[in-house]
Amino acid sequence: MIIEKIINNNSDKCILFFSGWAFNSEIFDSLSSDHYDIIMVRAYNNLDIDLQSIFNSYRELNLIAWSFGVLVANKILNKHKNKFKNCVAINGSLNPVSDKYGIPESIFRGTIDNLTKDSWLKFANRTLNNRELFTKHKSEFENYDILKIKEELKNLGEQSLCKSDNSNIYDYVIISNRDRIFPKDNLKSYWQSTNTIIREINSSHFCFIEFERWDELVSIH
Repeated sequence: MIIEKIINNNSDKCILFFSGWAFNSEIFDSLSSDHYDIIMVRAYNNLDIDLQSIFNSYRELNLIAWSFGVLVANKILNKHKNKFKNCVAINGSLNPVSDKYGIPESIFRGTIDNLTKDSWLKFANRTLNNRELFTKHKSEFENYDILKIKEELKNLGEQSLCKSDNSNIYDYVIISNRDRIFPKDNLKSYWQSTNTIIREINSSHFCFIEFERWDELVSIH
């Protein structure tokens, strides 16, 4: 796993952001922050990570997790929920490979088995669902290491199938009604069975384009 500070405001408040499968920080460069340092976690080829220095460095912590990052953050931070003011899930679930609650298993397996540079670019395009944004970042997507992100996706599948008794740490979930990766009805079915407050928005799987600042996402309620 990789940890990188993508916005440094020398703040005593932090948003810890768990990204989705494969996506690097460049795709989030349109988002600013008025009040927070933004620290991004990504590259889930393994789940080895030490966040203690982050816990010790900030007076206030908030969590945003997107897509498969929703599952990863819940696993890693399950015993640290009390350290966070707000925990927000975006377009993901704690059962992300599931015919009922996530990406249908046949589609997930097909994505792994048939992953090429071309199919990865098609996936990125569906994720963004925005021609201008995809065109802007296409050259970056073309440089992604396909073997590395394939192994990452395999690990995420294994993590999804590894059942645990971890409790749900999320206070709020954002569900996009034009999500072409996670079926919105599956996400609604999952989160309606929890105490998490659901917010539906008119957007794609990559709903960050609807926001100007990270600050808006932790005040979604």
